[in-house]
Amino acid sequence: MKTYPSYALLCLFILGGMRLQAQQPPFNSYLAAKPTIYLDFDGAFIRGTVWNWNGPIDAQPSGLSPSAKDEICQMVAEDFAMFKVNVTTDSGQFRQSPSFQRIKVIFTPTQTWYGNSAGAACVGSFSWGDETPAWVFTRLLGNNSRLLALTASHEIGHTLGLQHQSLFDGSCRKLSEYNGGEGTTQSGWAPIMGVPYYRPERRWIEGTSSSGCASMQNDTALIAGSPNDIGYRNPEAMASGGPQLQGQIHGQAHWLAWVLPATEIFQQVSIEWAPQGKPFELLQVEDTSQRSFERISEGRGIIKYRLKLNAANDQGVSYSNIVSLVSVENGAPVQIRGNFISGPLLVYSQHPGLYAIYACDGRILVRGRLTAGSNWLMVEDVPKGVLFLRWENDLGQGVEKLMKP
Repeated sequence: MKTYPSYALLCLFILGGMRLQAQQPPFNSYLAAKPTIYLDFDGAFIRGTVWNWNGPIDAQPSGLSPSAKDEICQMVAEDFAMFKVNVTTDSGQFRQSPSFQRIKVIFTPTQTWYGNSAGAACVGSFSWGDETPAWVFTRLLGNNSRLLALTASHEIGHTLGLQHQSLFDGSCRKLSEYNGGEGTTQSGWAPIMGVPYYRPERRWIEGTSSSGCASMQNDTALIAGSPNDIGYRNPEAMASGGPQLQGQIHGQAHWLAWVLPATEIFQQVSIEWAPQGKPFELLQVEDTSQRSFERISEGRGIIKYRLKLNAANDQGVSYSNIVSLVSVENGAPVQIRGNFISGPLLVYSQHPGLYAIYACDGRILVRGRLTAGSNWLMVEDVPKGVLFLRWENDLGQGVEKLMKP
């Protein structure tokens, strides 16, 4: 079941002042896809979005040359070539795409309204459906097309729900907000959601996110899965090693997605589950071409899931990793009293746990502990705009959207 930000029902979002596009043939990377990433080099007049805390934004055209625009398009399209998404410069393609499966990325020298940053994006905004754009600030990157493309892919990753890939030591202390990758500047690589500027190769990875040392983020699975619902162009080609299973909680639903080894052929793919304290049993037999599954959770406590794969020609059985998701019958494990912040925020937690409040660009603003029962969080000093409360306790973890008007 898809859920959408509650504040979208309370606000009217308006885009206006559309500028004429430069006379350059439109770029499309994958016209067969409905999900769309629109690279806007021609300027835009933006109002009625979470970015407009100081009024409308008159974003000036990028001023980039046709060859620079083409290089940026090619690089961004390469980064998203594994997914069923169209990278385009055609505003018509953007307008025709589903409102909950698209993002506009504005390349502009207009950045004083935001500050000294190469780009900006709200985490998860690809599926918000309210025309919130992402930004790449050209002047701060010296109009360097390679740096602009890398920044664009990074910010698009945020809109698709990704946090930064970070580095932690053995004691769980954060060494760096941005994973700088491995190898030398001549032959190394770096994560797109880290610092990809100083390595020749960039990639999506599975690693520790900025949320904490125990928070593993599988970039490709999150991009392809719900709520983006993009999927892979060729799922088998993405697999390496054994089968990989990813799980998320969406409201009362449990969502699973998986990638299978490209080198094997399977006769049957089964989903097995284990309610808390019980052994695994068959839940669902899937078509071998299927790559995701969603169900309304039942019972109470931790539910474990795994894939059982029967190889073709009776060549044996293999299993995926195990994913654990919380299931609660009588109310969510953490509940908030209202999504609008006008004073202290009341949060009810069934168990002791941890919380953090993020800005929509992924910055942690406030963090602390939750006790069992009612908690009053002092959040009056957090900035205005869309915020996110991330909680974690013995029953699992989750995210709630907040709005501070």
